[in-house]
Amino acid sequence: ERGAKAIAFTPPQRDEVITVYAQIFTDSKVKHARAWAEWEATKFFDHYTANGWKVGGKGRLTPMKNWQQAATRWARKCIEDGISDKRLPDKYAQTSAAPADFPKQRTLVF
Repeated sequence: ERGAKAIAFTPPQRDEVITVYAQIFTDSKVKHARAWAEWEATKFFDHYTANGWKVGGKGRLTPMKNWQQAATRWARKCIEDGISDKRLPDKYAQTSAAPADFPKQRTLVF
């Protein structure tokens, strides 16, 4: 709508990204969901932190508008690529995968 104010993008905290990944991995029944969520969410967070939360490619980077949607896309791609068939890095393999260890789940709205 013309004249509407754009909502300013606020980069997430690492734990917020882990919560999104944990919910998706748990819902998708990924083995060791919590450990995978921490590992993959950290990769996502580090990547976008390093590039200033921009998306695109080939010299056409634009500011990210919705990090939750980008994180969801990345998480689903991990699952499609067969994440459970891969070996967790040692640091994350020791992370408890018990559901009680998850942060309180909330319904994500995109």
